[in-house]
Amino acid sequence: MGFVGRSVARLEDRPLVTGQGRFAADIAFAHMLHMRVVRSPSAHGRIRAIDTAPAVAAPGVVAAWTFADVADIPPIDFRLSRIEGLAHYRQTILARGRVRYVGDPVAVVFAADAYLAEDAADRVRVDIEDLPPVLDAAAPACDFDVGRSTEAAVVEKAYGDVGAAFARAHAVVALDLGVGRHSGVPIETRGAVAHYDAARDVLELHGAAKVPHWNRDAIARMLGRDPPSVQLYEGHVGGGFGIRGELYPEDVLACLAALRLRRPVKWIEDRREHLIAANHSREQRHHARAAVDAQGRILAIDNVFFHDQGAYMRTHAVTVPDLAAAMLPGPYRVPAYRARGHVRLTNKTPGGTYRAPGRYESTFVRERLMDAIAARVGVDAVEIRRRNFIAAAQMPYRRALATLGTDIVLDSGDYAGLLDKALAAIGWRDLQATLSRRRAAGESVGAGLAFFVEKSGLGPFDGVRVGVDASGGVEVVTGAASVGQGVETVIAQICADVLGVDYRRVRVVHGQTDRIAFGMGAFASRVTVMTGEATRRAGHVVRAKALELAAELMQQPAAALDIVDGVVVRAGAEPGPAMPLGEVARALEPGSRLRGARAPGLAADGWFHTDHMTYPYGVHIAVARVDRETGGVAIERYFVAYDVGKAVNPMLVEGQIHGGVVQGLGQGLFEELTYEPTTGQLLAGSFMDYAIPRADDVPFFDVDSHEVPTKVNPLGAKGVGEAGTVGALPALLNAVNDALAPLGVRHLDMPVTPERVWRAIREATGTRQETIGS
Repeated sequence: MGFVGRSVARLEDRPLVTGQGRFAADIAFAHMLHMRVVRSPSAHGRIRAIDTAPAVAAPGVVAAWTFADVADIPPIDFRLSRIEGLAHYRQTILARGRVRYVGDPVAVVFAADAYLAEDAADRVRVDIEDLPPVLDAAAPACDFDVGRSTEAAVVEKAYGDVGAAFARAHAVVALDLGVGRHSGVPIETRGAVAHYDAARDVLELHGAAKVPHWNRDAIARMLGRDPPSVQLYEGHVGGGFGIRGELYPEDVLACLAALRLRRPVKWIEDRREHLIAANHSREQRHHARAAVDAQGRILAIDNVFFHDQGAYMRTHAVTVPDLAAAMLPGPYRVPAYRARGHVRLTNKTPGGTYRAPGRYESTFVRERLMDAIAARVGVDAVEIRRRNFIAAAQMPYRRALATLGTDIVLDSGDYAGLLDKALAAIGWRDLQATLSRRRAAGESVGAGLAFFVEKSGLGPFDGVRVGVDASGGVEVVTGAASVGQGVETVIAQICADVLGVDYRRVRVVHGQTDRIAFGMGAFASRVTVMTGEATRRAGHVVRAKALELAAELMQQPAAALDIVDGVVVRAGAEPGPAMPLGEVARALEPGSRLRGARAPGLAADGWFHTDHMTYPYGVHIAVARVDRETGGVAIERYFVAYDVGKAVNPMLVEGQIHGGVVQGLGQGLFEELTYEPTTGQLLAGSFMDYAIPRADDVPFFDVDSHEVPTKVNPLGAKGVGEAGTVGALPALLNAVNDALAPLGVRHLDMPVTPERVWRAIREATGTRQETIGS
């Protein structure tokens, strides 16, 4: 029995559960300096002066820098979704002339230990002339800088005759929807440990994550070095979620200091720094309209939205608004479509991607719109979706839209079929009857559903090298990265099945730029699809090499041989000669006479290229209860049905969905990065204020994975990393709105905090609002 499709135990976990993990904070070098960043206390202002002399005079301090010391280093460039006109909005590694958000780096201090560095940083005197902060991305654009507007870009996607569709519509349904500001808050904050090896003239950066090869090349360009002289090393990573592993000012500063000061430099951020300096995401305001016929079938969607990018354009450029605009139509037939996204700069922490970027926001808008259409034409939420689904017979379904450099071609799917299975699994009819009885008894309960279409397997390429050593062990070297999603296990399972070995004999090396020249990293739910297929291809080449030599040595036809449990044997049950795979590898060593004229080594490279992504899909169903007296929301049941294409490890699929659902629900229930409206001070600078879900805040989840293999890759796999997040918000909000509809509450903005729900109930029912304790 093969390993693909089985819930085998993770290979990554032994060092983690035995305390042997190696995170960025665990890395140390002799004579190491510690870096502390001095950050702006003001949201917006002109820098009049920065005095580092008191810091330099402090015990143990080696150096302190301001922008003048790093003026020769260019701003950090874009990794994705670069468009014309954005270069001016990039971030320099230290603030130049003006600060633009609370937390903007204005100086750095280097000292003999972390405590001395922190004390010295407090001595740096920063004189800032405060300017009025811009905090509302939907307000009219204004000056960002001389000759530059706060509107950095406009993202537009369109097809069909939208105006004609609205002119002939039976009804127009319009919603004004806001998505709050969030961040991924992984358990491990960011860290960078830079070391310059003068003997080899190699700059090393430890603590890399997500995209080590891109970051290597970017650091090399910024510091004027050849890429081979910069090497990045990934250790264990305590969560990624899109925000870890991008190139930030602190990474470049640590590397520059290691070169200039000729000593290793370490920087580990604290939690407050993380909340004010690492990428924020999500915040958008949508004005969405749908034109529908008398049966509620969509004729057109027109959406104008404002994307709050924060103070600078970071590495993702316009990735998030571009995905939001391109993916909004989702699983539905939309004959005419127009989206216009205004990308605005504000005096907040800069934005980037966060698990399901763009799709989280647009799925919320679309699925709230679907419920509003259902209410307008008088049908239920299930039926309105059935009437608008793209049919299975229409697959593959091409939209006249593109994103991330690829055309949107929905590769496979049976949306109506999956919805029917989900409704049957949760007992939708009985559930509705039960909810009706409970409402009649005075409870505020409701059920909500949300259908989503994801994207995964972003190309254009991935490559690996697979080799077998003389012991029979297998090594896979990949340019992919691990952010906790089970890369080592999944790649080992795929490789093991091809080579006929136990997956526990496969060692997966990732995130080490000195081991493989090229790599795309881990983002966009791409690793299983792209790295997995490259591994399968390399494995087949290695297998063919092994069988070809073994056939010669065993004097058997190659077609009659198989590899079972790491041993080359005759296929089937016939007895015969056998040769361990390690012996075949030994026969191919450079000094072996048995290899003949063959190239040495039982190894091969494998590459996979693709022009199209895969588009997995699914449905979330939530059942919620609202306490009318306190406004508290309790989630009683939660169900996810998902098409994974081909599940390599079902346990990991379910784990990814569980984690994603918790993050999605947290953003719907509690999480919001709010700012004081006049000063621009972040009001959620710790976990006391930025509330993430606890175990008792969420229910047990039921997950039902379905397999409709894609034809985009031979594995048939689709990504799963973001499926749990993308549908959680609209499912929750639809359930809460369903629960409150009998009270006259028509809409709630996220997050549905007790206070927000309590006030909405009082406003709808005309009850006098009294604050607690009055």
